[in-house]
Amino acid sequence: MPTSFYFDIQRFSTHDGEGIRTVLFLKGCPLSCIWCQNPESRSRNVDLMYEATTCINGCTLCHDHCSAITRHGSSELLIDHQQLNQFDINNLKTCCPAKALRVVGEPVDIQSVCEQLKRDKPFYTSSGGGVTFSGGEPLIHPHCVYSIAQKMQEENINVAIETTLHVSWKKIEQNIPVINQWLVDLKHMDDKKFKQWTGGTLSLVKNNLVKLADQVKDLTIRVPVIPDFNDSLEELALITDFAARLSNCKAIHFLPYHTLGIQKYKMLGLSYQGKDKSLDNPELLQKACEYAEHHPLKQLQTSVRG
Repeated sequence: MPTSFYFDIQRFSTHDGEGIRTVLFLKGCPLSCIWCQNPESRSRNVDLMYEATTCINGCTLCHDHCSAITRHGSSELLIDHQQLNQFDINNLKTCCPAKALRVVGEPVDIQSVCEQLKRDKPFYTSSGGGVTFSGGEPLIHPHCVYSIAQKMQEENINVAIETTLHVSWKKIEQNIPVINQWLVDLKHMDDKKFKQWTGGTLSLVKNNLVKLADQVKDLTIRVPVIPDFNDSLEELALITDFAARLSNCKAIHFLPYHTLGIQKYKMLGLSYQGKDKSLDNPELLQKACEYAEHHPLKQLQTSVRG
């Protein structure tokens, strides 16, 4: 079984399920969304991020540890990410005194992670919160998710998951008994556009979602609202129509596009293909909420979470 890695544990979150929550971000995603603001989540393995503004001019410690890193004079480091391997990245973990180089990704030790997640149990209890799995796509690590979620259930801690459902049904099904809240991304209703912008297969998501909706009690649809991709009332209405037909779907959340993660692409040596300005269309979001709240099939609870 391949090692699972996580890249963050975020405490006191209030936008990733009900109440106060701790979010475990697992690495790896089967999609390649153009607008993704967590590019460090895409690879299942550890990554190397470089922050040029904190780099010490003239320092060669990282080059001494790894030949894929060079510096010409006092300029920024040049990192050949294609040549980096996991051995190189591990060697760079502690070599930078300025923390300009940061290794992203830690192997999941079930016991250690569970201890961290249980730390804020009093806040979960008082607020109706709990633990949320996120990513990346957490369900590409089905055994890891199940093992941690089962231990949380033993502690009477509510468990939520943020997922694209772009995985095999088997990976979803085995985790249904240990997940209380399902927060499922539904990005578009057009197969071609979904493929073009995410690299994924929409039918896989839709088929899994229909099956899941019949077997769980708490299902929320989350819609990232992306400029030029789905930022029209017609497109959002089609998504809402699909959500309204799902068993046990009670809510739909609209997540307006933001650009908070663009700098991460440069830090990873990647180019960013998305828009450089956040979505600023409150009228569209209001109309989308009104459409969902007064849908003839089912009146859905709505939220705009930016």
